Order: sequence, then C-alpha cells, then structure tokens
Amino acid sequence: MAGYAFWSRSNRTFRERMTPNAWTFSNAQSILRTINPSGTFAITAVSGSGMVGMEAADFVGDVRTKNPKGSAVAKLVERNFKQLPLFSIFDEGMESEVEVNDLPTWFLLYKSSNEGLMFELSLPVQMHGKYVDSWRERIILDDNPFLGAEFDIKRLDEMPLAAPVDVPVEFKGAV
Repeated sequence: MAGYAFWSRSNRTFRERMTPNAWTFSNAQSILRTINPSGTFAITAVSGSGMVGMEAADFVGDVRTKNPKGSAVAKLVERNFKQLPLFSIFDEGMESEVEVNDLPTWFLLYKSSNEGLMFELSLPVQMHGKYVDSWRERIILDDNPFLGAEFDIKRLDEMPLAAPVDVPVEFKGAV
C-alpha cells in the first residue's frame, strides 16, 4: 500500500506545486500527467528500480520502471520514440491544442531505499516486456533534500505504537 500511496501523493503534490505556474493536468487512460503551460510536454511520477538518480547508469537497461506497465504506457513510450523535439513549433494555421496522448511524456522517476529517495527526470523511449527501460534523455536531480533512512517510503506502512482502546459497552434494553 505504501508504494501506491507514495505514487499518488507524488503526482498530486507535483500538480499542486505546478498549477500556480499555469501548469494543467490530465488523468487520461489512468496516467496522471502534469502538462506544462505551453502544452508541449507532460510529466508523470513513476517508481523506478536499478540505478535511478545515478550519473553512471546507461541509457538502456540500468534504470527501469519498478512495476510493469500496460498498453497505454506502451503507446506513450512508442510516441516518445517517434518524437524528437522537446518543444514543438506550431505553424500559424495549425491547431494550437494538442491531445494529451500526443504529447511527449517525461517520467519523474523515484526510487526508495534505506538511504532515502533518489530522483531523475527521464524521457522513456522503449520497453522490453512490460517494463520501460530505455531513455532518450536522463536529467539527474542532484539537489535532493530527501536523503536519510527517515525518507524510506516503506516506513509509511509502519503503525505507530498506540495504547489499546477501551470502549465501554452497557446493556440498555429489556430482556
């Protein structure tokens, strides 16, 4: 449950922090995306495994999504593979509003460990099996305030020690 809670809270917090800056969002095909103000790309938070957040990681195979992904993500990744520019240039006669599923979608990858959380912003371009494991671009987020064992998301499942609850029950009816 901690993994799901962290994933949904990550996307929610990212949206809440970006909406004052004119970013919008979409939940199309159950992919929680935050869309930049010009509508040229989107970002979604996704759990990763392997060498997330490490400069030495190769662009293929060393970093992958932690959980398997379905056909909607597969189409998104394929679309990313085919699209080269980060910022689209529109002709005057072109439709200025683009369908969210046509936008390049970047993954804000995070990985939890005993040392804390690691992050990177990466553009996925290929899947092997049900896991995204190939990236066109990887931007390591070095300025990380979430280092230390207290930031291990597995701790979200820890139950705080609490005194037992005593509920008095009295019979108030006739026999």
